[in-house]
Amino acid sequence: MITTKKGKVGATKITVSGSVGFSDATHRIPLLNSEQYLTLAQKAWFNSGNDINDFWSKSGVLVDGLTEEQARATDTDWIDQVLQIGKVQVRPTVGGSNKTTFYLSANIKNQETILIGNDYQKIGTRLNLDHKISDRFKVGGKVMLTYINDDPMPV
Repeated sequence: MITTKKGKVGATKITVSGSVGFSDATHRIPLLNSEQYLTLAQKAWFNSGNDINDFWSKSGVLVDGLTEEQARATDTDWIDQVLQIGKVQVRPTVGGSNKTTFYLSANIKNQETILIGNDYQKIGTRLNLDHKISDRFKVGGKVMLTYINDDPMPV
């Protein structure tokens, strides 16, 4: 049976709680360093029937004015450039009162995902309201609003 949270009769009670979590990529693929990449690129160039002496001038490895020395010295771990330790924060708040009982909650979730620039935010509120008009008649309603800011970065 599914039940909806309700307020309790009595004095207004407010509860605030929160949680924090972390996430990280598992099983990262080891990438080649510049020396390993250039060695494989030269072997592929030679195995394709090209003259090894033409590798630096004609293979396309040197782009945007890059020199041979810069290519050998450049060692970028692209996985580290796009990933980070993800963080999740959730902060809910709830309350309740006397003859009119209510359950009011507000939640804020901020999440920095492991992909840099790909953050997620969710803000939500819920109100469950019951009012006892008489011993035989009760009126109530439920409202829930949620705002989500999820603008993923193109990959």
